[in-house]
Amino acid sequence: MIFGPDARNVQVDYQLESFEIGKVLLDKARFYAAGAAMIAAACLFAFFRFARTGKAIRACADDYLGAKVVGLNLKHLYAVAFGLGAACVAIAGCAMVLLVDVTPGLGPYYT
Repeated sequence: MIFGPDARNVQVDYQLESFEIGKVLLDKARFYAAGAAMIAAACLFAFFRFARTGKAIRACADDYLGAKVVGLNLKHLYAVAFGLGAACVAIAGCAMVLLVDVTPGLGPYYT
């Protein structure tokens, strides 16, 4: 409501540039967005696989009662998981704003 119903976009210097690999042209904005997504996915994988907190979140997801019995702080772990989800949405939003125009009705379309 604050910004109105008009579509908005973000202009960056590399928006209309591309990489040429042989006969293939790769759009720089899409390439950078895909790179950010892969880096975020790799970081999430490493966190859930190797970090104690990530393993504890996986344990809560697998067996709530078992995680409670061994003494895990479930409220804290759920808060961390929610924060990770919000961070993933923020990363996706930052990557998507380079690729599509933002409108008020865009959210439910991607949800």
